[in-house]
Amino acid sequence: MVVTTALAVIAAVVPACTFLVDFVTKDAPFDDPTARDANAESAAAPDVAADVARPVSCTNGIKDGDETDVDCGGRCAPCGVGQGCGVDAGCATGTCLAGVCCKAVTDDRSTGQIAGTANVCCVTSDEVPVGKTMCGTGVNYSCSYATVDASPCVHAAEGAGNNGTACCIIHCVRYVCTAADAGPG
Repeated sequence: MVVTTALAVIAAVVPACTFLVDFVTKDAPFDDPTARDANAESAAAPDVAADVARPVSCTNGIKDGDETDVDCGGRCAPCGVGQGCGVDAGCATGTCLAGVCCKAVTDDRSTGQIAGTANVCCVTSDEVPVGKTMCGTGVNYSCSYATVDASPCVHAAEGAGNNGTACCIIHCVRYVCTAADAGPG
């Protein structure tokens, strides 16, 4: 390669340049951008997010600039549960509801293995169903959405010749929007 050859000629003329030739030809060859030296293999990739320059206002204890809460949102780091937001991306949890960062909490409830019919419901008024799963051992049963006493539910019904049990799981989600109720993570 021309660059390596040119550097080798320079190194032959000026011995002090040997380190430069070694660097170019061993550690970062121009002809192989994917090559790495042994030390580079074990080095961790830099955290790009940590390298992002944040405005000074992001650490001054005051809501200012384009922040949506004190020292978060906008060009600052995302806000935590219970803090102000304008968009989902402004929250560490990825959920902004009515201008507040919230955390989705999912609760799964099951009818258990049954013969016949049964209902399983989201139990609190702030929970909404986000899905259902069949979990029975039978071959002919159904899981359908239903409303029981104004609560969203899933109804399990065993069909003829099921040859096993019926079982349905309802997946309920509620949003926690205050830091005190958010719990860990």
